[in-house]
Amino acid sequence: QGVVNQVGNNPIICSGMSISTVAEAKAYARKMYDKLVSPGGQECERNGVDQGMHNVLVWTNEIPNLKIVTQESGPIANMQAELVVVKGDKSIENKKGDVMAIVHQYDRNLDVLRA
Repeated sequence: QGVVNQVGNNPIICSGMSISTVAEAKAYARKMYDKLVSPGGQECERNGVDQGMHNVLVWTNEIPNLKIVTQESGPIANMQAELVVVKGDKSIENKKGDVMAIVHQYDRNLDVLRA
């Protein structure tokens, strides 16, 4: 309950949209592993456990050099979040009108999936 109180009011950061160096990715994977095998970690095991553990690492400042970029202004679209605009030509833009460079979970939008 303590961790929930500590991180629960923050926005959800999608674990599927992380970009890093190889060294940072290895360190991140080690931290995720350590969290999962720690006491209580396996009790969290269910579909999507990586999302919760990822957000614990993010919001407890356990990821050095972390930079959070929002979908409203950044180059990565998470279609599940529905924070982007799908244009008539099926291009995907953020709220500023910039075309997104990376589209995560494109299968969550039927128009984009069929394009």
